[in-house]
Amino acid sequence: METQKIFNLVILDASGSMESIYTQALTGVNETLATIRMAQEAHPELRQYVSLASFSAGEQFLNRIYSAVPIDEARNITREDYPLLGCTALYDAMGTCISELQQKVTHGDRVLVTIITDGYENASRTWNGQQIKSLVEELRQMGWTFTYIGADQDVEKVAGRMGINNSLRFSANAQDTEIMFKKERHCRSNYYDAVYHSMRCRVGIWRIAAIILQTPTSLWMRRTSRNPRRRIRRSRPSRKKKYLMTTDAGPGTSAPPRRRRIYPQKTEQCNGCERNTIQRITLPTERQ
Repeated sequence: METQKIFNLVILDASGSMESIYTQALTGVNETLATIRMAQEAHPELRQYVSLASFSAGEQFLNRIYSAVPIDEARNITREDYPLLGCTALYDAMGTCISELQQKVTHGDRVLVTIITDGYENASRTWNGQQIKSLVEELRQMGWTFTYIGADQDVEKVAGRMGINNSLRFSANAQDTEIMFKKERHCRSNYYDAVYHSMRCRVGIWRIAAIILQTPTSLWMRRTSRNPRRRIRRSRPSRKKKYLMTTDAGPGTSAPPRRRRIYPQKTEQCNGCERNTIQRITLPTERQ
C-alpha cells in the first residue's frame, strides 16, 4: 500500500496566564505526542511528522521545539522546552508557523493544525486577523484541517474570525484542561483512522480499475439478447400458412396455376397403420 504523510502542527500558548494549568498543559502535549506515536505504530502507512511551537510575545515570541521532524525523533518535552513569559502574540505565531510549514508540505500531504490558548490575541506586530483568515481559508481549500482550542471564551466566534471551523472550549482549571486534552487526542485518533480508511478505499478503487482495464472488453461489456426481467413468452407453433402451386389442366392446356392449401392434420387408416394424408383444397385463381 502507498504511504501518506501527515504533518501535525501544534501551536501552544506560553503566556504568563498559562501558569494555572501549566502542569496539565505540559502533560497533555506529551500525551498528544504519544497518541501520534501510537498512530504511527498502528498504521505504518501513515508517515507522521510533528511541528511543535510555543508562543508568547516580544522579540523572541516564538519557541520552535520541533519543526516537521518524524515522530520517531520527537521525545517528550520538559519544563526547559516550554517556558512561560509575556503576552499572547497569537496571530504572529500562527502566521509564522503556518508559513514555515507550508514550504515543507507537498501536494497530497495531510496537515492537521491545532492551536491551544487560554486568552485572546493582544501582542501581534506582523500579522493581523484578516491576513490570518485569508491564509487559513486558502489552506483549507487545499485540504488542511484547523482546530482552535480556547479557554474561557466564545471559541466559535473567535475561530470564525480566523476562518477556522473546528473549535473546542475548556475552562482554565486542572480538571477541565485534562478533559480537553483527552477530547483532543480522541478527535486526533479519529482523524488518523479516517485518513487510513480513505487510503484503503482509494487503493481498492484503483485496483478495481486496473482489473477492468486488464479484462477483455467482451467480458465486462457483454450485452444480453433480452432483458432478464422481461417476461419470457412460451414458444408457439408457427401459424404460417402453407400452399402448394398446382394446376388441374391437362397437358397442352394453358390454364392458370391454382394455389392449394395443405392440411396435414387429417388421418386415415390404411393397411392397419396410421398415416397422414394431404388434403388439397382448390382456391380461387390468383389474380395476375
